[in-house]
Amino acid sequence: MGLTLVSRRMSSFISLIVFPLLLLYVIIFRDVYSTWIPIFCVYLLVLYYIVPWAVISLHLRALWPLIMIGALLLNADWAVAGCLVALLLICHGFFVMVDRRKSMVITNPTEISLYILQGGYSSILNHHWRSLSQRFALDLVGLDSLGRRAKGIYPLSREDYFCFGAKVMSPFSGVVVLVQDGCADQDIGSLDADNPMGNCVIISDDYGRQLVFAHLLGGSVRVKSGDRVRSGDVIGRIGNSGRSTEPHLHIHAQMDVNGQIKGIKLQIGRGLMIRNAIIKTHV
Repeated sequence: MGLTLVSRRMSSFISLIVFPLLLLYVIIFRDVYSTWIPIFCVYLLVLYYIVPWAVISLHLRALWPLIMIGALLLNADWAVAGCLVALLLICHGFFVMVDRRKSMVITNPTEISLYILQGGYSSILNHHWRSLSQRFALDLVGLDSLGRRAKGIYPLSREDYFCFGAKVMSPFSGVVVLVQDGCADQDIGSLDADNPMGNCVIISDDYGRQLVFAHLLGGSVRVKSGDRVRSGDVIGRIGNSGRSTEPHLHIHAQMDVNGQIKGIKLQIGRGLMIRNAIIKTHV
């Protein structure tokens, strides 16, 4: 576990700090105009949209492009700066187009603002993508005012993660169709391969669509199979049980299609359901 955490810290430091600094150095001190556009394409697509910025600070995600645009303008590279802004708008427009149609719309099921750590329409953005039932799943964590999801890059204490212990509520009225409880919360970096979902609750709405909440805190589940819940009823708390390396809430929507459980698109609040997006509270 120690080596894994060291490796994750190093990769985060290199991708979120070292690479942008090197790119900024090239912009300011090197005359390589012909390479600006491909370099910025890589930066925007790999760093801006793919890297989970909340590992260090979500605020850096917006700060780095602003600094680089400023450096370009100071060097009188107006055309390249314009291309950078245009590319960003094109990428955003693409995600909006892909993200347009939703099958299930709910409100934030917690009392905190949530950050999408895993989510999107590619295995690059979302490690659930290859699973038919979890294709549109989201892994959600909390953020502090500095844009971090924990006190440090990869702290070893579960309590250092800002979402740990937060209440999870049913976002609609429905029937609890499955409950799994009794799983211990994992140490940071560990996995419970025998119980992938950990402590979980599945609620069905009146249309047969099911909402799955996983990795709940051990001993926090307040409902049982067959219970009728109303919107706002507390069903548990965010934990780190099951196949989870750090505290987060796994959520996905699914339904039976001709005898096969398939994942369906889920919209929580407003905005894009992709990595680095924020889901605001509805209270």
